Amino acid sequence: MFVPTAVSARSWILSAGFAVVWTVAAAITPDVTYHLAPVIVAAAPVASRDRLPSSWPLFTFAFTAAVALGLALLDLLQGPSLLPVGGALFESVVGALAGAGIGAVLARRGVAIRDREP
Repeated sequence: MFVPTAVSARSWILSAGFAVVWTVAAAITPDVTYHLAPVIVAAAPVASRDRLPSSWPLFTFAFTAAVALGLALLDLLQGPSLLPVGGALFESVVGALAGAGIGAVLARRGVAIRDREP
């Protein structure tokens, strides 16, 4: 099981920082849907350029989905969804899944590029 370490603290700070921005924006304008927010929150750890364990996409997905669920429980996800089914919560969970997947692919490519000897 992965436990965040000092090395990966920057990646969690980035993700949590974007989650705070999303939460504040949703609190100010709950009738607006921030469609890319869950994608950014879930993919943000890649920007830290830390070496992340292979299990981190699962944790960032779970974190982002928990933030979305919290926003929904506080009735802050009132905006429309771009998806033909489900509401803003469903769209946020799908966005979290997409962000974690995108982040995993980018992290794998970045590590492969950094590890290569010239």
